[in-house]
Amino acid sequence: MKIKIDTLKLKKLLKALPDVLVNNFVLLLFFVILFDALLGAFVFYQYSFLSQRKVVEVPQAPPILKESLLSEVLKELEERENRFEETELKTYPDLFRTEQLVEPEESIESEELTE
Repeated sequence: MKIKIDTLKLKKLLKALPDVLVNNFVLLLFFVILFDALLGAFVFYQYSFLSQRKVVEVPQAPPILKESLLSEVLKELEERENRFEETELKTYPDLFRTEQLVEPEESIESEELTE
């Protein structure tokens, strides 16, 4: 069974759609607000009511801690802390003050005048 779509009617409908939407602006606004309210209610239901109904299973055995992995992580954190503390000791030049960046030297013109 073939379904034949009349493209001329479809084009006319798509061209007339903005006019219909503008003419029925209040009705369109009502449906958009209704859709938004339904979508918000659905999301609220999913994340508040359904999450309260789920029972979280608590494992019976305590977690096992790997000492070698813990020591590697602590070592890395200590190295990062040391690098962070070293940055406080560094002094950086002020790039916005020209007298600190370039000290004026005797100009070439003054040397030429003395010779």
